[in-house]
Amino acid sequence: MTRITELSRKITEIQKEIECLDSYLRLIVLQISQAMIPYFKKDKAILYNDLLNTLARQNINNAQVTAQCYELILKENHVLADEQP
Repeated sequence: MTRITELSRKITEIQKEIECLDSYLRLIVLQISQAMIPYFKKDKAILYNDLLNTLARQNINNAQVTAQCYELILKENHVLADEQP
């Protein structure tokens, strides 16, 4: 009988441990979903916006260089056109 009683007690203890672990897991999931995920989303959004700003500045610089190049081509074409008889 004592063996059955001991096994029943261990089963009850293990069931309580499982319930505690389940509660702990739920707490961790809540912590992650309520605190950590928004923090990392914000961090990633900031990095993404910085990347977009850098890309936009680089595109503006490239467009300015391209415009200057075409202006030089137009000037050279006008000079050549004026030199022809």
